Amino acid sequence: MLHSCVYMPGLSQIDGNEVAGYARQDASGDWTYTSDTWSSLLASSGSADADECLTTSGADTVGATADFGQLVIPGGTTLGEVIMIYRDVEFKIDESELRPQTLAVYRKVTGDSLREFATGITPDTRFQYRLSGAAYQNSITGASRDSISNIRVTASAIATDSIGGVESYSYEWAVGIPLRNNN
Repeated sequence: MLHSCVYMPGLSQIDGNEVAGYARQDASGDWTYTSDTWSSLLASSGSADADECLTTSGADTVGATADFGQLVIPGGTTLGEVIMIYRDVEFKIDESELRPQTLAVYRKVTGDSLREFATGITPDTRFQYRLSGAAYQNSITGASRDSISNIRVTASAIATDSIGGVESYSYEWAVGIPLRNNN
């Protein structure tokens, strides 16, 4: 199997349990994703790999030896090719375990289990979906699911006054999440 010399800032800090695979761009510029584990992708990393990258590609490795490594990518890579290491993140809205009688947002990262992420949200909290170039919609059905370009999570929450007053505060948080394979 071919090993590819790579430079990845933060390589030594990657949590291998969260890696779901790698992606590379095809001829049209779209990302192609391949599921894999970090233990099978990373052949090695460190100063020996930095020296190898210096020798084979002329990479400037001074002060960054921890950011160089050898990846096992079928077919190898070309000099300058960008490889993305990705993880999957799942969100779910369900009844709160920490504050019964309310809803919560749960979050799960590759290799982990769902954990309560935001507590005390209102029934107004929702996922919305956008097809390329269209407005956000509350639901998508059928073949249109393949055309979803973004998902927006809109969370409404109510918090009681933390200093013992009778007032409560309501707020809303919204974040748009572009889906992979969509430019």
